[in-house]
Amino acid sequence: MEIKDIKYANLGRRVLGIIFDLIFFVIILLFLYLPVVEGYVDIGFHNKQVLNDVKAHQVYSGLFVDRSEEDEEPLTNVSLIGREELTDDNDYFTFDSYEVYLNATYNFYSNKDLSFHNELMEMIFKKTDISENEFNYWYNTEVLNIDQSSDYDVFCLENNDLYSSPLNENAKVKATITFKGEKFTKNGNDNRDNQEYILSSIKIFTDTLDFPGTYQEALLHFRNTNQYSNYYLQLERISRYEAYIAIAIGGLIYFLIIPLFFKNGETLGMKIVHVGLVNSLEYQVSKPQVFLKNLVILAEIFLGLFTFFIVFLVDYIVMVFTKRHRSFSDFVAATVIIDTKNSVWFASRAVEEKLVAQVEENLRKSNFVEAENSEKDD
Repeated sequence: MEIKDIKYANLGRRVLGIIFDLIFFVIILLFLYLPVVEGYVDIGFHNKQVLNDVKAHQVYSGLFVDRSEEDEEPLTNVSLIGREELTDDNDYFTFDSYEVYLNATYNFYSNKDLSFHNELMEMIFKKTDISENEFNYWYNTEVLNIDQSSDYDVFCLENNDLYSSPLNENAKVKATITFKGEKFTKNGNDNRDNQEYILSSIKIFTDTLDFPGTYQEALLHFRNTNQYSNYYLQLERISRYEAYIAIAIGGLIYFLIIPLFFKNGETLGMKIVHVGLVNSLEYQVSKPQVFLKNLVILAEIFLGLFTFFIVFLVDYIVMVFTKRHRSFSDFVAATVIIDTKNSVWFASRAVEEKLVAQVEENLRKSNFVEAENSEKDD
């Protein structure tokens, strides 16, 4: 007599269960990553110190501003030089305030006391021994784009003295400029009236790919320096460690601990779609098997991070073409995924044989009673 009736889980429901598992897993990661993992890992890997070093280095370059409040620690809120330095009380750009940007960029390139000055010169000129005239000519023509025939003029210099510092007394804003074929003329000192003129004439505000702004160019050079790049490599490495630790802890909770509380070794996603585990002999799965199967799944998740999740595609192909639609983790743990809603199975062969014997005995007795009743009726 055959009482056991196993229905294997179809691939559609298994995939739906995987989707639910991923959703629940991501939710666990969100709860873990910032408040728990990031906090403790930051302490262990000195992430806060690296961040402070980065911020200090940014302020040191002159291209960033420390906006920390008086009651905060220094360098807790470092940002780019912003609109505060460029606008008046009515939030209009002014002719005088943008000098903050020009000074910042000029000093960034020209300040020989900066530790990365020689590296900048090597980056730009392919040499470190740069004369002042050579440097100023490059800065005026390539950075500020000073050219009387250009549509993007920022300054005109009296006596056409291109070798002067762009911030010396000879430099002044042109009265009329041409920008993208349209002329703009300065109209007194009314910032509202001159808004279009200022935005068009000052190259430092632009950030288009074909015409990057002065400030953006300086930031790009700064980010390419070795020290800044090394800081960000450290932060990237720490962030990667944090992600790995969050995945490991989240995976431990979701894939290794939670399934142990369910009779059939299901994850929450499997529970929702009514699929569960039995062993390869199609009896009740053991806790060690559940643990081993989900340990393999967790390993696949980590491998997926380095293989663009190709490992999951291969695993799915294996499920499609193997008997009973078993995955890698099923083969390793000797398990099979079944439809728990429409299957009948037992804890072990002994339990099955005992129950079958009991049922057969009940049937035999039932048939005997029926036979006796039949004889009495005759």
